[in-house]
Amino acid sequence: MSSRRRLGVLGGTFDPIHHGHLFAAEEVADALGLDQVLLVPCGKAAHKDSAVITAAEHRYAMCALAAEGNPRLAVSRIEIDRPGPSYAYDTVSALLQQPSLGSLYYIIGSDSFALIETWYRYAELLRLCRFAVVRRPGGESLGDLTQRVPGAQVQHLDIAGLEVSASDIRKRIRLGRSVKYLVPESVERYLRARGLYR
Repeated sequence: MSSRRRLGVLGGTFDPIHHGHLFAAEEVADALGLDQVLLVPCGKAAHKDSAVITAAEHRYAMCALAAEGNPRLAVSRIEIDRPGPSYAYDTVSALLQQPSLGSLYYIIGSDSFALIETWYRYAELLRLCRFAVVRRPGGESLGDLTQRVPGAQVQHLDIAGLEVSASDIRKRIRLGRSVKYLVPESVERYLRARGLYR
């Protein structure tokens, strides 16, 4: 690995992390030549009711299990350990302080990117780092945002996504249905051993 790392950041609630997340991370890393993708489970979600989100320690543990064995994946506690709501702006600002960092790409789905203007200090965030926006092939482009936010660095990537949904996984578990092949086996063992989502 070079001394000036190319880092991708993939944030989210990861409730639970699943193969769709992991496939997107791998595809973006390949497309952009990233040295590593950092999975960042949020602490207190700014846009969701924290009362209905699984405890952060469980979500972090599942991310760690999912990343095992892949040197291109790592997991960060930066948002879990920071008090208050989890904001991407704060996370990116902190990560950019790393002296070994060459470039940082914030990986985000096109559905979430469509709501970027509701994010905390979004215009500054768009100028702080590059955004890698993952969309389904043929999906709508949101390129006009770069005209409204001069200096925004947005790259759209068409990636054949895996149709996996965390909410569907939680529902399947509540109904006693299998989630095999939707999440890594280690994650499946973890959530079943702890009775999550039942």
